[in-house]
Order: sequence, then C-alpha cells, then structure tokens
Amino acid sequence: MKGYLHLENGESFEGNFFENSSSRAGEGEIVFYTGMTGYQDVITDPSNKNQIIVFTYPLIGNCGINELEFNTKPQVAGIILYETKDTHSHYDGKYSLNQYVKKWNIPLLSHVDTRAVVKRIRDRKTEKAIISQQPALAGVLN
Repeated sequence: MKGYLHLENGESFEGNFFENSSSRAGEGEIVFYTGMTGYQDVITDPSNKNQIIVFTYPLIGNCGINELEFNTKPQVAGIILYETKDTHSHYDGKYSLNQYVKKWNIPLLSHVDTRAVVKRIRDRKTEKAIISQQPALAGVLN
C-alpha cells in the first residue's frame, strides 16, 4: 500500500506502508539517525518521544528485536527507512522489526529515498511531518 511523508514546508515523499505496520497517520517532529546499529535504542529512547525517525542506513532490522526491547514501549511517532526484512539473523533476536511495529501500532514507511529526506531537513531547526496514506495534505501542518 502506498504511503507518504509530508513535511511542514509542503514537500512530500512517496513510499510503502510496511504491510504489518499501523496504517494510522503518524505525526511529529522529523529527525534523522545515521548509525548502522542501535535502531532498537533509537526507537525506545525517551528523548525521541513523538518524533518521526528517518534511518539513513539502507537496511534496518536485520538483527531483529531482542526480548528486552520487545517489551519496552517505543517512543517514536513513526519510522521512515529504505528497507527492512521480515526475518532476523542475530542470535539474541526473538522478533522481527515487523512484529515489533505491529505490536505497538507504529506507522512504518519503507522504500523512501531517505537521503533526499535528510537533505531537506538537515539544515532546518525543527520541522513537523506526517506519515499518511493520503497523497496530499494541504494545510494540515500549517
């Protein structure tokens, strides 16, 4: 299913709602994370409460989610990434990222050009964003 990231400045980016993630709209301040690892910590970190996180590393979730993090409440309003997998490969991984976002009803938008998004938001102080199934949200963030 198609989904869209709408920035406060009026720009939009198309992607796909991950099939098992929430189809609800996610709204919050948009920020980015450039690390290759640590996605579990980023998603559950209280400093990221109500933020939409853009992960710039191309594949997120391949290690899975360990049991400790699976039962830890996520703080993010939404997740934007390029690609994730239904399976995981780490010996401590008990659940996939897919299962985690489904459990906590977190909207996840995949196959988004995350580098283009980061180029748009990196020089701004703060910017609101919405993850939505609607291709246009004129005036919603103003």
